[in-house]
Amino acid sequence: MRTGLVAAAAALCTARADATTTAKAAELACHRIERLAVLKKIDPRFVDAFAGLDVAPTLQPAGFAVSGLREADPGAAAGRIDLVLDSAGKAVSFTLAAGQDASHPAAWPDKDPLTIAENSLHFLEDQAVGEAALSAFSTALSSMRVRMRSAGGPNPSAEVEMRSSASGAVLLVRLGLDGVYASHEVVPATLPTYDSIRETVFERRCVACHSKGGKAEDVPLEPLADLLASPRDLVLPGNPDESGLVIAVERGDKKRMPPASGGEALTGEQVRAIRAWIQAGAKG
Repeated sequence: MRTGLVAAAAALCTARADATTTAKAAELACHRIERLAVLKKIDPRFVDAFAGLDVAPTLQPAGFAVSGLREADPGAAAGRIDLVLDSAGKAVSFTLAAGQDASHPAAWPDKDPLTIAENSLHFLEDQAVGEAALSAFSTALSSMRVRMRSAGGPNPSAEVEMRSSASGAVLLVRLGLDGVYASHEVVPATLPTYDSIRETVFERRCVACHSKGGKAEDVPLEPLADLLASPRDLVLPGNPDESGLVIAVERGDKKRMPPASGGEALTGEQVRAIRAWIQAGAKG
């Protein structure tokens, strides 16, 4: 049933490719949130602590349902604004849902995270026509999340993670904290090897601390031999549930890895990839 619904949603989005795409609806929703904050109709933290959007097409009436989220601690319900847009992307109504704000929200020194999100959507809409790998994200965008990378480090930046109802892949758009586009990458849905886990998870979120000179240099994640030999049982091939690495990234308390000071928790897709790799034997 779920597969059928996802396929139907993707088909509906694709059918609207010559009209308002879900990526365009997301951009218009960002504009509406910004406007509502300026008019003081919603909490300004929907701009200053913006965390992302969930977007889906609707049939009756035809249009889009968009939920804007505020930054929250892992496992906590986020403050939310639910917007209804018509088929042209015009805002029809909005409602608010209370939530728990992050105890240590990211401090954005230049552009706010809502502007970062808007700029990533501008990139997507501009480039999707000429780059086939991006079309599924433009026509069938289902969610996006904004986070600061290397917060507190020498070269902090922004990263927007986008997902599509038409693909299991993830689009990562990287920008400077001034909102200027830097690069993008389409990450496959599954990461079955150590090399792919290292390149798409460890190097992005972990090695700044888990390498020589880092705060956790005594817990190396590379090379693979050192990771497998860790006395902390970080990786037990075939047994993800008891592997220290999985336990650490799935925690919901202050001991979660990466820590809150390093940004959001790993995405569900990243955690599932680590689990699948360990379950398959943790091979290189």
